[in-house]
Amino acid sequence: MAADYPKVLPIGDAAFLVLFGDTISDIINDAAVAFCQRVERAELPGVVETVSTSRSVLVRFDPLAHPYQAVHQELTALLAKNDLAGGTGPVTRRRWDIPVCYGGAFGPDLADVAALIGGSEEEAVEEHQSTIVRINMVGFAPGVLYCGLLPSRWDLPRLQHAKSSVPAGSVSVAVRQTVIYPIANPTGWRTIGRTPIRSFDPSRDPPMLMQQGDEICFRAIDEDEFAALSSDPEKSVPIETPDRES
Repeated sequence: MAADYPKVLPIGDAAFLVLFGDTISDIINDAAVAFCQRVERAELPGVVETVSTSRSVLVRFDPLAHPYQAVHQELTALLAKNDLAGGTGPVTRRRWDIPVCYGGAFGPDLADVAALIGGSEEEAVEEHQSTIVRINMVGFAPGVLYCGLLPSRWDLPRLQHAKSSVPAGSVSVAVRQTVIYPIANPTGWRTIGRTPIRSFDPSRDPPMLMQQGDEICFRAIDEDEFAALSSDPEKSVPIETPDRES
């Protein structure tokens, strides 16, 4: 993490953004996750919400309940407790198995992606499913998972024109990241496949099983397995592998 980070930036008169870097990396993401948890445990007066992203934490507070300057001082004090980017000890993560039907009608941009990274469609699928990625953030729409990082040749630009909608379960890529859309969404990313797994289900308790900081293993499946998983709600739940420390 660069020497001029972290930064505590004002967002209007009722929030601060604690920024840990200007790129996405495991170290920066670890720092954001750890700091968000630290703020939540501290139960600071006036704080009404914390939101952790790939490289920052938004802290919203009620300025009528606790003064602006006091919140700033308390956040700065929490940052000074120890070097968040220097390692906070073992982090227990969950790892999830996510089946994906790649290409064809499920992944209409797979051929384009393969050409951009300089390989065949089969090579693109193999590299994508062999790369363990981390959920760097959950957001944009309910349950949308932003996962990274893929190998450097996957540093693909976004589409010049966004698609008005892609189906629920779409798995799309850009800028070395993979995004999973649990509901139909517009996107400017290239869609390479679709998963039958329901990562977000408002009728489930909790609605989101996978959380920021967890890891994902993608696994290629065929259309028959996709149909079988899709038709059975009990089978379309994310499968967690045994806990491990990383």
